[in-house]
Amino acid sequence: MVPLLTKYSGTLGQRFGLGATATFGCVLFGVGLSWWILRLNAADHDYLTGLLLGVLLTGVGVRFAMPALCICGHIDLVASWD
Repeated sequence: MVPLLTKYSGTLGQRFGLGATATFGCVLFGVGLSWWILRLNAADHDYLTGLLLGVLLTGVGVRFAMPALCICGHIDLVASWD
């Protein structure tokens, strides 16, 4: 899911800023993990509302966070090549 959605990461980073994009992604990732903790238990587990929604939230969170964080980590490397 993440490789299919990372096509427009540069555009989002330019429009909203890398910090805001990474923060939004980390928050979504945390919401997905919290969703799993709250919804998946031994007594009541459902694939659609328990597992799948958490997978979608964490996947979209990684989609926003990872490209922005990788760009931030490599900005100094590209500047040192000049």
